[in-house]
Amino acid sequence: MRKRQRELTPEEKEKPPYLLDIPLEYESTGKLTIKINFHWSNYQKWSDRKNEPLENRLNDIVAVIVAQLEIMVSEKRRKEDEERRRQEALRQREAERQRREKLEADAALWRKNLARQSYANKS
Repeated sequence: MRKRQRELTPEEKEKPPYLLDIPLEYESTGKLTIKINFHWSNYQKWSDRKNEPLENRLNDIVAVIVAQLEIMVSEKRRKEDEERRRQEALRQREAERQRREKLEADAALWRKNLARQSYANKS
């Protein structure tokens, strides 16, 4: 498919450019193309060639797609593992913080009781 701007009507030519909504017209080129976006900046494109139609390369195209999917699945698993490790580290830090707070509270209570015993022994 080839894109091109359509011709403006006489009424549209009189309007200021910022008010125009110029839709594109598409025309068939007779050439088959497959384009697959794997990531926002990573894509692969296959088209008919002069002496070889796209249909003859479908096995190659499917092989590239499968390989790309394997990479994407592997990347997803890696990110999930990283997130799991990050969550576990956060959980451990929180548990350590709670243990530290309990230890400090117990130490404060111990000091308070020690002071009471000392006072009681003086009487």
